Amino acid sequence: MMAGTLHAARNVVKSHTDAFNAFTSTGDGPPIRERIDTTRLDTRVELIAAAAGADAKFLRHAVATGARGIVLQALGQGNVPPAMLDGVREAVAENVVVVVASRCAQGSTAPHYGYPGGGVTLADAGAIFSGGLPAPKARIKLMVLLGAGSSPEAIRACFERPGS
Repeated sequence: MMAGTLHAARNVVKSHTDAFNAFTSTGDGPPIRERIDTTRLDTRVELIAAAAGADAKFLRHAVATGARGIVLQALGQGNVPPAMLDGVREAVAENVVVVVASRCAQGSTAPHYGYPGGGVTLADAGAIFSGGLPAPKARIKLMVLLGAGSSPEAIRACFERPGS
């Protein structure tokens, strides 16, 4: 509840830095309720933003310093610069869960483009797509799932469930 408006956690975003009614809801349809049974969060989940010219150094650093999960804030429907792709492959090979979210305010992620770093190649590398969850919310969900002891397969199923 903000400024007299009730928002679903999945859809609410802060859309203004200091306005009284700074929070708005995006998306449509009924709010989706999801319960993940856990008593702890695994905070070893890094959020790494993709940008023009970015490479794999932050992915490699996350793996080297003990990350259990990485959320990639990707471009468009879930694409990164080609130089980031090997970092995704290396992270997955080290059993680090990689979730691809978008930096766009609305819409969902999906593997559509086949160039190196495109969604198809990220999926082939073992990355999981966040659906319609933006990166900060995908990070929280991944922290909860890892804290619950979920396997990579269970995490994939949870993110890929319709409406997730």
